[in-house]
Amino acid sequence: MKKFVLAMSALAMFALKLVAGAPAARAEGPAHVVVLVKIKDQEKLDQYLALAQPILKSFGGKIIARGKVGAFPEGHADVDMVAVGEFPTPEAIDAFYASKPYVDIIELRKEAADITVMKLSVPAF
Repeated sequence: MKKFVLAMSALAMFALKLVAGAPAARAEGPAHVVVLVKIKDQEKLDQYLALAQPILKSFGGKIIARGKVGAFPEGHADVDMVAVGEFPTPEAIDAFYASKPYVDIIELRKEAADITVMKLSVPAF
C-alpha cells in the first residue's frame, strides 16, 4: 500500500509539472484533474469515452495529456492509463461530475474501468 501511495504521489507531481507552465490557478480557474485508469473492458471504455467527450466539452473541459503507463522509474501503481484534464474553474469540475448527462454514463464507466480522479491545486507550493 505504501508503494501505491508513493506512486500516486509521483503521478500527481508529474501532472503538476505538466501544468506548471500554465498561469497560476486563481479561484476562478483554470482547474486540473488527474485521472488514473485500470481498464477492465476496452470496448466499453471506448464507448464511455465517446459519450463522455462531448459532456466534458460542454463544461469547458479538455484533456491536455493522456497516455498508457509505461515503465515506473520509481514506485508502482496498478493503472493502465493516466490522463490530465483541464477545466475553466474548479466549480466546472464539480458541475461536470454532478451533471445528469455524466451521471447517466457512470455505470458504463464502472463496467469499463476502475478510476481514481484527483483535483489539483496549482500552484501547490
